[in-house]
Amino acid sequence: MGGADLRRLLGDERNSPFTRGRHQVALVYPASYRVGMASLGFLTVHRLINEHPDMSCERGFTDVNDASGPVTMETGRPLNRFPFLAVSVAWELEVPELLGLLDAAHIPPLREERGPGDPLILAGGPLTTVVPDLLGPVADVIFLGEAEQTLPAFLDLLARDLPREELLETADGIPGIFVPSLSDVPGAPAPPVPADLLPACSTF
Repeated sequence: MGGADLRRLLGDERNSPFTRGRHQVALVYPASYRVGMASLGFLTVHRLINEHPDMSCERGFTDVNDASGPVTMETGRPLNRFPFLAVSVAWELEVPELLGLLDAAHIPPLREERGPGDPLILAGGPLTTVVPDLLGPVADVIFLGEAEQTLPAFLDLLARDLPREELLETADGIPGIFVPSLSDVPGAPAPPVPADLLPACSTF
């Protein structure tokens, strides 16, 4: 998707929750714009991050690129220039797409191959709840269960500007969050979303 197509899509969108905060997160769906924007879970996470006063969340998809590789919808920033890269994965066949997206963005797909200059990879979605170990070699932080229950506490943690290792150690103590580098076995998923937060919906 070239620059002209991207500008046209952004021009057609209304009521985006995108805001600018101190901390930037790229939220990636390992599929096309059309597929990703049909995911209410993806859009809910996008809204929740942007609602946090210290956060700014931009969207990335497999078909949003420029000459440097995958970029975000909102500002055209390369994915590897974000400190935090959140990924939403619905099912197993999206995992190869995710690995290809990371490779195209010049981000080592395997957690053990990434260094302090690479984004911290945060993974969530239906797949991480059902088979959390599958993304263990890739993700630094894995969300188990519905993000509405765990994401606010994690965003507060990001806003504290902790060193990377301290951030991971503290995140590992949040119920519903699994840090593969620190824990061998995933804990229990977050509890179901309360009725007053349902149904999930899009602001777009």
